[in-house]
Amino acid sequence: MRESDEIHIVAAGNDDTNIKIRNGTLDIKVFIETRGNFERWRPRTKCEFPIASAALAGEVLRQLGVAVPRLSRESYTLNQFLAEVVLPHRELAAAAVRDGQLRCRTSGGFGAGLSRSMAMRGP
Repeated sequence: MRESDEIHIVAAGNDDTNIKIRNGTLDIKVFIETRGNFERWRPRTKCEFPIASAALAGEVLRQLGVAVPRLSRESYTLNQFLAEVVLPHRELAAAAVRDGQLRCRTSGGFGAGLSRSMAMRGP
């Protein structure tokens, strides 16, 4: 089983944008469609920490559709972004997620099973 620790940033009223942080990289995906039980997402932006304030305001927070707070730093490390931008924001929450994925070969190709545990923090 392959496991990874991630942080998901969720915004009130926005189900169409998925933001996750893994291995120091912030990854934004936008919902495209549902086919049967599967959802399709399109990659939108990837940026590594530290991230410039202009990129946080223009690419991250606006993508989530939330008010952009005053950003007092030129750039933000992951911990600064979480502590100073996400957690105090009324429309945002952070979820620490441990993903586990098990890939297996079947007669029809490859399959994957997913296990997920999470802890939420925010308003």
